[in-house]
Amino acid sequence: MADLRVGELYGASAAAWAGGAELVYGPLAAALVATSPVALEGGTVGDVGAGTGAGSRALRAVGARVVAVDLSWGMLAHERSSRPPCAVADVLALPLRDGGLDAVLAPFVLNHLAAPIDGLGELARITRSGGTVLASTFSEHDRSPLKDVIDGVVVRHGFEPPPIYLWMRAQADRLGSADAMRAAAEAAGLQTIDVIEGPVDIDITDASVVVRYRLGMPHLASFLASRPEVEQEAIVDEAVAAVLAHDGAPSLAPAVVFLAARVG
Repeated sequence: MADLRVGELYGASAAAWAGGAELVYGPLAAALVATSPVALEGGTVGDVGAGTGAGSRALRAVGARVVAVDLSWGMLAHERSSRPPCAVADVLALPLRDGGLDAVLAPFVLNHLAAPIDGLGELARITRSGGTVLASTFSEHDRSPLKDVIDGVVVRHGFEPPPIYLWMRAQADRLGSADAMRAAAEAAGLQTIDVIEGPVDIDITDASVVVRYRLGMPHLASFLASRPEVEQEAIVDEAVAAVLAHDGAPSLAPAVVFLAARVG
């Protein structure tokens, strides 16, 4: 079973995620969709770990019919009227019938699991024979210095990582390399496995946007929301200044592991 505290952390920060973290996660979801070996147009595709909808929008952009699933109702409820049909569920126990989908998209959700092979197996279960499983995680080599610069500012204002974030970080590298992702896909019984590991250039060069992205992450967004408004503004201003001092023309190119595989 997935850790329910993950859903609680994300659900409490849905608006901050949508306005901040999605500045990076949106393009990464679109990049994952683009790795599909088959056209998704007209197919019914699951968006597992749907969050506030970045993956669903990328799927709809290529003409797919989407069913969204997430552990957090708070994330699924964000701008609900424009979202696809959805269900609150654990990725390890999805409320979908065997082989009911043409494909499934799982951007940055397997890295939240202590048993990612089981997660891949569940994605395969709900996908028809010959269908496609698309998943992504961050590479173990991904650690932009700009994250440390921004985090340092928040720490100076009293931030301490919550236990659930530390737990999440401990799981993150289980699929943090092409070899680890391929081995997990094989163990889950997937076939025609294609794995790509490398940087994805995100067209962001504005320091204030970089800061919005980072402070939109749930563990930081929840801390920021707990501070008085004047302190929130000070943190943002200090973080922007720190990013500019570190790199006058910041750029983001997260190192990512993409999986595209078929179900036997």
